[in-house]
Amino acid sequence: MFNVIPTELLAVREALSQDPSNIGVGILHMPTGRIALRPFDRLRNRGGHLELAGECDWTPQECLGFIVAKPANECVMVNLSQLNATKGMLSMPASTFRSVVLTLRQSWAGMRETPG
Repeated sequence: MFNVIPTELLAVREALSQDPSNIGVGILHMPTGRIALRPFDRLRNRGGHLELAGECDWTPQECLGFIVAKPANECVMVNLSQLNATKGMLSMPASTFRSVVLTLRQSWAGMRETPG
């Protein structure tokens, strides 16, 4: 199982509630198992996964990426990132992505719904 900082998850959740056209940028740092999340509109240069890796002082080669979107009432995680291309494809391995989704769902379930 991986780990995520609840305030980062909450920031993405709130940003998507306020503006469903925004997305959440997520990366998994493979050496530590840490998941970092930011709303796209809060990345200073709008540099996506690469910018977030740099903010965390992680190299892109150490990371895998995904997107959080809210096309309807619920958020969905999308296995897509240019970071994954260093491994040969734009998606991370399915088993890794399932673990990321499980970690986020478990963390998300423990959070109170905010009024939108």
